[in-house]
Amino acid sequence: MNLNLLLQIEILGFTFKLLRGIIPASLSVLHVNTTVFMTPKHIVAVIDYGSQYTQLIVRRVRELGFLAKLYALEDLHEISEPGAIILSGGPRSTSEPDAPDIDFEWLKSFNVPILGVCYGMQLLNIKTGGTVRSSNKREYGPAALIPEKLEGLYADMSPSSQVWMSHSDTVDHLADNCKVIARNSDGVPVSLQWGDNMFGIQFHPEVTHSHEGRTILKNFLSYAKELAPFDIGDFKRELIEDIRAKVGDKQVVCGVSGGVDSTVLAVLLHEAGVNVRCIFVDNGLLRKDEAKEVQANFARMGVEIETVDASARFLEALAGETAPEKKRRIIGNLFIDVFWDAVGDAEMLAQGTLYPDVIESASNAKSKASVIKTHHNRVERVLKMQEEGKVIEPLAFLFKDEVRELSASMCISHDICGAILSRAPAWPCVAPVR
Repeated sequence: MNLNLLLQIEILGFTFKLLRGIIPASLSVLHVNTTVFMTPKHIVAVIDYGSQYTQLIVRRVRELGFLAKLYALEDLHEISEPGAIILSGGPRSTSEPDAPDIDFEWLKSFNVPILGVCYGMQLLNIKTGGTVRSSNKREYGPAALIPEKLEGLYADMSPSSQVWMSHSDTVDHLADNCKVIARNSDGVPVSLQWGDNMFGIQFHPEVTHSHEGRTILKNFLSYAKELAPFDIGDFKRELIEDIRAKVGDKQVVCGVSGGVDSTVLAVLLHEAGVNVRCIFVDNGLLRKDEAKEVQANFARMGVEIETVDASARFLEALAGETAPEKKRRIIGNLFIDVFWDAVGDAEMLAQGTLYPDVIESASNAKSKASVIKTHHNRVERVLKMQEEGKVIEPLAFLFKDEVRELSASMCISHDICGAILSRAPAWPCVAPVR
């Protein structure tokens, strides 16, 4: 099973549980990488070593009702008074000369619970005086977790539980102050503990294939003295303040499709009172009467949009092209052309980018992850504009179901909300345009 499919299964599963009430909406806690939330106290700081599961750690913590934020290695200086720290997995080997590292003394200085996942555990083992053995053989798939004792990190657990492995290197020599707290069915250590509140696990508790992963994360967080909660009302207010701070008096062009992401973004910009021009592009790939429906919905919400008929340009540019990746890049670059041709003097571009777009494109400038596919809002021109500080993406670290919850909190009419939630963009077609 590839990483892209695994992530899609996780996202769909969470959405189903949220809609069915299995996970209360109040526990679908949100986080966003904005200047407002740079240094909140008592958050769960997740340090990104490049695993494409890393964002799932953040959302699992949010499901448990606590504020979590993902930090690139270059941004560790932003961490201040965390409640707990998690070191994610990653695709690299700790034996590589330029392997991602961490200042261990700095890490310990916070005196908070620390959990190393996969690569994170191997790194902690090295930092505490142990060693890691490289291997050409990769373990990928389910494995048995057998705790030494059903207490601490493994309280309220089964004597044997399935977990999900994805690694090649493994811990070898252990430091004197390290103890094994769980093994696999072959007796190999897969979970370690140093002192009272530093733990390592070789598996990924964040994926549903680890059947009791949620319990393990809950047990880990119980070691924290204080953790910051978060609610949707606070999120909306802080997000609007952050938009105002970033945009100021600049003119922003916001592309809208009628889908939930760009609709929520347009309403947020409208409520923030910034100078925004919302552009709806008819690219020739829309459903019947979709343009009229989108125009009517935005009119009801009191948000003015401008419609640009660029169908001929899109169909001509896509004619005969069969490669999905090339088509995504053509579409993304052409959207920018159309926006700027329509507006001309805009100083910033606002996009309804969500975290799956970022992780699949591996397009965050600081990302350690591998590319799954490129999204239309993650093409080279957009990345260049990001470097120039001309792009604002307030939703870029949220999942779809979390944006839906935000939409509901913004009092968008139920019938409009129902319509936009069921709409998926029609333009990234797989078949060639002829």
